[in-house]
This record gives sequence, structure tokens and C-alpha cells, in this order.
Amino acid sequence: MRGMKIMAIVGLAVALAGLGMITANAQQSCAPTGPFNQWILGNLGNANVIVIAIDNSGSIQQAGRLPTEQQCARNAVTQLTGKFFAVLEFNAAVTVRQAPTNNTAAVINAINSIQNTSNNTLMDGAIDAACQFTQPVSPNGALLLLTDGIPTASTRNPANPVAGAQAAAANFRANCSTLAVIGVDIDNAEAARFLNSIASPGAYMCTGKCTGTPTLTEWGLIALGLLLAGSLRG
Repeated sequence: MRGMKIMAIVGLAVALAGLGMITANAQQSCAPTGPFNQWILGNLGNANVIVIAIDNSGSIQQAGRLPTEQQCARNAVTQLTGKFFAVLEFNAAVTVRQAPTNNTAAVINAINSIQNTSNNTLMDGAIDAACQFTQPVSPNGALLLLTDGIPTASTRNPANPVAGAQAAAANFRANCSTLAVIGVDIDNAEAARFLNSIASPGAYMCTGKCTGTPTLTEWGLIALGLLLAGSLRG
């Protein structure tokens, strides 16, 4: 019996280690050097026109996440000199803050002008709006989408905003350009999986309090740990 208890303890430790790996592997910083710089250049470096879409919905306001989004957006602009940028904000509606321009000061001013709201998150509307700017230069365009999670409103599928956003993202990736996503404080696995699913391959990152999308190795550790822990009941 004592041996089974030890196996259970070991199992729980393995499972928790797996969960810890999921969190640790996802967290990054938007500091303009290091991994963020490499991520930006790798996903957006070949684009001539880049649309920055910033979520300023109610959840962003409640958690105080807008300054982080704006910092990430500004740092991306400064890493990609000579590019044309457009700036959108999205909540219950989508607003174009800046049409495509290579005037860096105008782009930064547009990013800084975005304010908090208490509205829903119309993510598919933002993705579809971005397509009008990037499709003419496809595949040499990109969308940098900054958000804190799952959409709560949709133009494509009002009854299922998640499905609406996934459809818009699939269309963008196929017909418009690269879709890169920065999640802010994505601290649950469902939101992490969703954002990873709408991004182009390798083009999702999280900053702040993050939960990653489990890899097969991490799922295996969790499953093994739970199996060992379950032996206590055997």
C-alpha cells in the first residue's frame, strides 16, 4: 500500500511538471530585442504591408491590458523599418485608426490613440477588415492581431463567434497573407489553443501570464502522471 501511495505522489508530480512545462514554454516578452525581435522578423519580415489590429474590448479594459498591447505594437513597428502599416482597433465594431503608411510617427500616434471600451470582441470583423489592405499585395502582407482571448461577437456567425473568427482566419491565411497573433495574459488552455489555431504556422506567441498549447510530449507527461496517480485507487 505504501508503494502505491508513493507511485501516486510521483504520478501527481509528473502531471504537475507537465502542466508547468505548458505554462513556461509559452511565456515571452515584447521587449524589442531577443526572442520577440526574432519572432517579429520571422513572421512579418517579408511583408510589405502590415495591419496591426488591437483588441480594446471590455475584458482588455477590466484587466488593464491595453498598455501591453500598445507596447508590443510599437515595438513591432520599430523593428520593421520601411514597411507600410495600417492600424485597426476592434471591440463591438472595427475602426481604422490609420490607413497604410510608411510614416512611423503617424503609425505610433495611431497606436497610442486607441482607448479602452466596455464592448464585445468582434474578432472576425477585424480579420476581414485587415484583408482589404493585405490582399492586393498577397502574399507579401501580414496581420498582427493583439488580443486577450476568445471573441464574444461575430459578423460571420453571430451564434458562434469562435467559429466566425476561425472562418475569417482561414480565409485570411488562404487568400490574404500571414496572420500573426500576440495573446496577452492567455492563462487558460482553451484560449491558447484557439489563438494558436487561427494563426499561421508558428505565428502565435503569448506575453504576460500564459498557458501554452500542450505538445505531444507534455500531454504524455500529464497522461502518465494521472495514470500513476490513479494507481492509488487500484
